[in-house]
Amino acid sequence: MKLSMIVFALVFMACSCDPDPIVPDPVEITTSDLVGDWSFQSLEFNGDFYTDCDYDLNLDYNYVTLNFYDVTTTTMVLYSNCVDGDEPDDREYPYTLSNNIINCNNGSRVFEIMNVETFDGSELVVKFISATTTGVPINGVYTLIKD
Repeated sequence: MKLSMIVFALVFMACSCDPDPIVPDPVEITTSDLVGDWSFQSLEFNGDFYTDCDYDLNLDYNYVTLNFYDVTTTTMVLYSNCVDGDEPDDREYPYTLSNNIINCNNGSRVFEIMNVETFDGSELVVKFISATTTGVPINGVYTLIKD
């Protein structure tokens, strides 16, 4: 009787405590992961897919194409040759990266990294989530390839 109570108690104690569930660390891209040049491959916007400057879309929106050039851990050049006017737009911005949000120049241009879980350092997918100017493809999703 005592032996069966001891066995029962041991089994009960062994089974009663579930181990803590394993919670994976959140995946986060760092500024070091972004260093280099990232060239435009495509834009998905308003249900359409663009792989080059679309002049009809460019009548209403700048930055139909977008590149991240000369990216360091603190600055990047946003470059687009699909803008109003004759000259491409290439401006260097200071940026921060937090919670997979790229914030250029204190909110001037803000992008969310969309491929966090599958990021391998060769392809970057970002969503243009806000800007201080109008006429840019907000909610457009860009795919950029590392040069």
